[in-house]
Amino acid sequence: RRVHGDQSPAQRLPVYGLMESQRRVVVVVCFSACLLVLTMSVYFRIDSADDISLQLSDSDSASQWALHPAEPYASQNLTSDFNNVEERVNSSTVTLITATVTVKCDSNCMETLRENKPVAHTVAFRFLGLSDHMVLASAPKRNHIFGIAPAGSNVSLVMDRSEDIYITQANASGVWHVLLAPLECGGPHSFTAFNGDIAIELLDVLIGDVFLCSGQSNMELPVSHDYDGQKALQAADQMSHIRLLRVPVVAREEPLEEISAAWQVANKHTVKDFSAVCYFFASTLYNNSTNPSPVGLIAAAMGGSPIQPWQSPETVAECKEPDIDPRFLDSDDYRNSRYYNGMIYPLQRLTLTGIVWYQGESNDHQPDRYDCLFPSLIRQWRIRFRDSTLPFVFVQLAAFNQPINPWPPIRASQMRALTVDRTAMASAIDLGDLQYDVPIHPRFKQELGRRVAIAMQYLLTNSTYDTLFSGHGPVPSVSIQSEPPCLGVTVPLVAQLSWRAIKNGSELQLRPTRDCDVCCKAGPFEFTVNGHDWKYISIFNISGPSVSLTLPVTETDESVQVRYAWENYPQCLVYDSRMALPVPPFSLTVVRTSRR
Repeated sequence: RRVHGDQSPAQRLPVYGLMESQRRVVVVVCFSACLLVLTMSVYFRIDSADDISLQLSDSDSASQWALHPAEPYASQNLTSDFNNVEERVNSSTVTLITATVTVKCDSNCMETLRENKPVAHTVAFRFLGLSDHMVLASAPKRNHIFGIAPAGSNVSLVMDRSEDIYITQANASGVWHVLLAPLECGGPHSFTAFNGDIAIELLDVLIGDVFLCSGQSNMELPVSHDYDGQKALQAADQMSHIRLLRVPVVAREEPLEEISAAWQVANKHTVKDFSAVCYFFASTLYNNSTNPSPVGLIAAAMGGSPIQPWQSPETVAECKEPDIDPRFLDSDDYRNSRYYNGMIYPLQRLTLTGIVWYQGESNDHQPDRYDCLFPSLIRQWRIRFRDSTLPFVFVQLAAFNQPINPWPPIRASQMRALTVDRTAMASAIDLGDLQYDVPIHPRFKQELGRRVAIAMQYLLTNSTYDTLFSGHGPVPSVSIQSEPPCLGVTVPLVAQLSWRAIKNGSELQLRPTRDCDVCCKAGPFEFTVNGHDWKYISIFNISGPSVSLTLPVTETDESVQVRYAWENYPQCLVYDSRMALPVPPFSLTVVRTSRR
């Protein structure tokens, strides 16, 4: 039986009908061995950061204990100590009373732990930031389990009916912490934590991949608004291996330690209002995998938000960002770090597999500022989630014909973020939606989800990936090789685009987008001499994987530039035939070669 009351699912307590005297006997039997060991004279021998062992002065009468290297957690402050767990482990100061240990427990001990736990507690005992139906990251990653208990009290944690028991102690702030050993994909599993005479459970927990999806309205747009949304909802009942967590929109001046939300199993009801990009990305990733893993999705997005409220205080300092963009003076929520504090910071205890980001529309007026803010956000979020190589996929803005400011510069700024290691871009340049009432929110999120999945899979599986091709179409190298013109006269100059990451058997194809059938007459390429008067290139040739552009220039034309799809709403694009991905917009400088 369970007592629900005002408690969350993670706080449900098993109740068994025993007399008070019986309960006392059970408690004594259950914890007497642990208390005996904890009161013995003990000392540590630390040979290295990877070899931490515990020796008991009375080893003949005690079970064998083993400390995981990264598990000790002695804290007066949750945030500062959590950020320095690894550093403390490498030091030589570890005390038994605050260390997490793993013990072997025989069947009788297990039954005692799992059964006959009376409900009698004066201080809240619960998990922190966890709930039923959640997904934990699979091996080789390791997961942190946090909770609240009376300060100084002992807590033990067991997974399913395993004989391995983690034992730790709540710190002075009442926070307890366990670092689990690596877990293999699968489930469902359960976790039971014990504190004194009370037990709490996490049920229906899967082990797989965990992704954070964040940004503004195009990340927030739900599945029900997608062009093929209704069809996707009918199939959602078969997606119970996908779990969803919607982070409430909270703007905070100071960091928030925990969100008020619970994980849900994917079905047509829960998927309906969930992020379409995030969900379609996950379903594609799962369906296309030869060895699919359960997927946990965390959606933390807010429509209309610029990047500034999502950045950490460290990014604010690095980029010397003012407290608020003058464009948003009427919204305190858009001040620096407000959504970071209320929606990202509370998730820090989770272990992630990757991050997906779709944002930039509200920063179209400051592409130069975005050059600092966006790469810094990537780096700082990785620090917050304790993974310097965490895969980060972002979406390049879709075609849109009504921007306040031109969108090619902000798209170019996004693309420059590919210089950050372990990033990938999914271009939505051809996914505009002129027929929709709100064209800034194109409905073709299922196709975009496919591209995000290609990008994420590329980062997850390729150790020698190409930063210029990771889920978007191929782009040319940073310059164009060309032949020089004849002296003093205007002659046709043939510029050969040097492409990277064209797969074997793939070809480049020129074709219009879905909004126009006759939009490729002029072509998508332009050129300029000395930075003035951009003109369309009327003569170009696309053959297999190569593109040749014919430019009218003279010997005195020192600076020649070429650009492609440099419009708010381009309707003629080059595609990689094999991957069905568009070449994203680019602007390049011609580098001349000489036959002399």
